[in-house]
Amino acid sequence: MKNIFFQSKIILLFLFIEVLSPGFVLSKIFPQSIQSYVSTTNEELVLEYLKDIQDNFSNDGWLIPAMEDNSGQTFNNAVTAMAFILTGERLRAERMLDFYADRTDTSNQVLNNQNFFYIGDTRGFFQNIDLNNSYYPFISDRWMGDNAWLLLAYKYYEREYGFVNKPRYNSLVEYLKDLLLDFYIDDPSGQGGFVRHGWRWGPRNSPNPVNDYELHLTDSLGKPVGHEEGNIDAYAALKLCGEIEKAEMIKEWIDYRMNVLGNSPGLPLDLFSWRSLAFCHEGLYYKLLVNVPENDPGFKKTVTFLGKTATGFFSFDNPSVQNVWLDGTGHMVCAFYSAGNMERGNFYSAQLDSFLIDRDISGSNSLALPYTTNQTGGYNWVDTTKGFSSSCAWYIFAKHGFNPFTFEINLPVSVDEIDQQKININLKQNFPNPFNLATTISYSVSKTQPVQIDIFNILGKKVKILFNGNAVRGINEVKWNGRNNQNEIVNSGIYILRLKTDDEVFYSKMVLNK
Repeated sequence: MKNIFFQSKIILLFLFIEVLSPGFVLSKIFPQSIQSYVSTTNEELVLEYLKDIQDNFSNDGWLIPAMEDNSGQTFNNAVTAMAFILTGERLRAERMLDFYADRTDTSNQVLNNQNFFYIGDTRGFFQNIDLNNSYYPFISDRWMGDNAWLLLAYKYYEREYGFVNKPRYNSLVEYLKDLLLDFYIDDPSGQGGFVRHGWRWGPRNSPNPVNDYELHLTDSLGKPVGHEEGNIDAYAALKLCGEIEKAEMIKEWIDYRMNVLGNSPGLPLDLFSWRSLAFCHEGLYYKLLVNVPENDPGFKKTVTFLGKTATGFFSFDNPSVQNVWLDGTGHMVCAFYSAGNMERGNFYSAQLDSFLIDRDISGSNSLALPYTTNQTGGYNWVDTTKGFSSSCAWYIFAKHGFNPFTFEINLPVSVDEIDQQKININLKQNFPNPFNLATTISYSVSKTQPVQIDIFNILGKKVKILFNGNAVRGINEVKWNGRNNQNEIVNSGIYILRLKTDDEVFYSKMVLNK
């Protein structure tokens, strides 16, 4: 009894020291390889930034701004909601999704309300609204691409949590899906079909727009045509909604349009990265769309930012511009992982950390990424001292290897069989993390071999033998439901996952938040 009492006092002493000096206890219990997972990571600080701007930049704490301003862009809020879902911040995602779900009043008769309906007609949501002026829209479109991204966010929420307690979400999913279908037409040239642009608030040359009018883009021959980038979004959203036939027609049209455009100078980077992400299961061709040569002077850029030299990607092919587009670099990391290009995904994921800037929002310290690293190449409006919300969301996607078009966590396994043989094992961060009810651990092995996966609490005690057996070659998954070996629910807190093979040991931090 005396010995147990003494041990308890030692544990309490260690915990007290840990509070005063974070990392001390871990250094005594776990090897150095674990300690880095327990300390605050860059990703956690970027996530903190997104939380801070949600709490401080809109009247009700619903939405997030684009660049620490009053500009609430639907795309930025959609991808940030997905980043919150990915990291287990369910309630914060719900704030954003509730905002749009609450604005589906079929009787709305005020044109400049951020509302899905106008006098009974489905219009979709404006691209951009003033967060501090009753959500009044700036002169902007109700662009189909933004509405498609919003649909993706709701579908991701549905996959993770379901709609049992959120029937409004289910209704809005149907509204958004039907909106895309309403704006779909078959291509006049017989090359699949596309979703037209949407509604525009006009007149454009007036500071006080007074009407909506349909905006149908046309090509050089005057034929109606959709926006390629927006149709990639629509393809992914409709496919997730089970509208496979229309999705395939859109894919046919996108491939046709890209053949027409070819590799014309000035094509935006996301026509390559987003196609790769959206069509990653359609063959190796799409995976290789992002294989920009390492000596490419157009998209690939090496710049000095805050005294550090780092490499990323610009928004279009222009050798004369030395600037890095942080959104696009995040796209490319996700696309590299989705394509199985482990080395390039890892390299550019690490490069993203060189572009982080320190932020202080209402006394809370965090990290963020600006939209670009400087103001050249048409980005004179960017404030490089401020974070940009979509850049931060894509940073989180990149660190998880997350594909926002398919909701897959992509392990960095090379598409090249020879390269794949060089990989023994890769452990991916569990998702979601933090988690509540359950989390999934994914890993890949290059050959069938014995693997043991154990979970330890913060004091180094093994609480669960999650797997002990042969793992088959390729991607493997196991789930942990927050219970120990006695099937008892464990307490909230930090847990360490250890994966062992005959030759290697890997560690990962998991956060259970009940």
